[in-house]
Amino acid sequence: MMALIYLSYRKIIKNPVLLSCLIMIVLILTVETKIGKSAIISPKEENTWSNMSPTNTPPSRADFEAVYDVKSDKIIICCGLRILSREKYQDTWSYDYNTNTWTNLLSINTPLERNGHSMAYDEESDRIILFSGLKTGMWDWICWNETWSFDFESNSWTFMDPSTQPIGRCFADIVYDKGSDRIILFGGFCRDNLYADTWAYDFNANEWTNMTPPVQPSPRWGHKMIYDEESDLVILFGGSTALPPFPVAVGDTWTYDYDNNTWTNINPSTSPPELINHGLAYDSKSDRTILFGGANSNLINQGETWVYNANTNTWINEIVSTTLSPRRRFGMVYDKESDRIILFGGCFDDFTSLNETWVYDYQSTEENTTTSTTTITSTPTTTTTSTPGPKPRIPSFPIELGLFSLVIFAIRVKRRSIIKKDDKNK
Repeated sequence: MMALIYLSYRKIIKNPVLLSCLIMIVLILTVETKIGKSAIISPKEENTWSNMSPTNTPPSRADFEAVYDVKSDKIIICCGLRILSREKYQDTWSYDYNTNTWTNLLSINTPLERNGHSMAYDEESDRIILFSGLKTGMWDWICWNETWSFDFESNSWTFMDPSTQPIGRCFADIVYDKGSDRIILFGGFCRDNLYADTWAYDFNANEWTNMTPPVQPSPRWGHKMIYDEESDLVILFGGSTALPPFPVAVGDTWTYDYDNNTWTNINPSTSPPELINHGLAYDSKSDRTILFGGANSNLINQGETWVYNANTNTWINEIVSTTLSPRRRFGMVYDKESDRIILFGGCFDDFTSLNETWVYDYQSTEENTTTSTTTITSTPTTTTTSTPGPKPRIPSFPIELGLFSLVIFAIRVKRRSIIKKDDKNK
């Protein structure tokens, strides 16, 4: 056997045509394998919702917030409502994506039972801020008028008790503006009052300030806000402009500039449908805002995933292959360390709450490699930026052409050696 291999080797080495063919086969297999691997997008991860199915989860719930604690690299949820029994929770849980584990923190001094409250993570102070929420029953709508902070390291809640703060409310939203180091609040309702006020909270001074901007979105509840780090703007989408139990969902997109104290209706040409109680999260790695789910005015759940690009003021309906069912009133946030959107809980209807944990890995599907874009600010200015698209698949044609040339060269060499041999024999 070894002798046969040796003779074959000697024959190939002495024959340039066979040697060239062998080199061509090896190179094509090697290059195509590498190109193929870099070009494949795994349907199990990228642009797909995946059910994590952790072994231990918080009880099913809706009407709560999920926030990402940057320093601890954990997702934090607190309180919420079990839909059918109307049970309200007084608990704090953390989720670790790396180990796919939920932990009941059994925190010290947890705020009393509530739902419809607002939460955001203050990165500069390393504290989670909680504001207000709904105290009691279904139709009396009595709200807490409280501000709390949570320190993950000490696993303790602190009642902040600022001298001035917004009126208690539910289904408002708050978000941390990193550029100004302020928590921004907008909207919400309590009993017969629907709000359109904008407040800023300074944790270091323990002070709320009514910003009273000259223009603001219409009064609403059930909207969602994120902070876009690249544009240094708060982005708001959707909500209801009418009180329960007869909501009127809207589908407008607004930005808030804290430095100029200005709200701007940016009117993108295409938008998601009118929604309330949806999820909104900012993916800082891709510089995109991700929207999922929510309900329309008839409280029919939606299950679409949308992506917003603030640089081009464009919403894109992302085509996602997933088994994630339509839902509303869940918690959704971006995990910066793992570069994943984390979603927990929510409800199908007014009878069924959920305790599922889902993860979304967004990768841009925009086909452009360079785009002239308009930066959205409260004072519109136009700048040109380079927006990278997906990595193109490297074409194999030039490689194969080169290998073909190599074979032709080898044949010509072989032919010349035959001609020289014939001449010598003559």
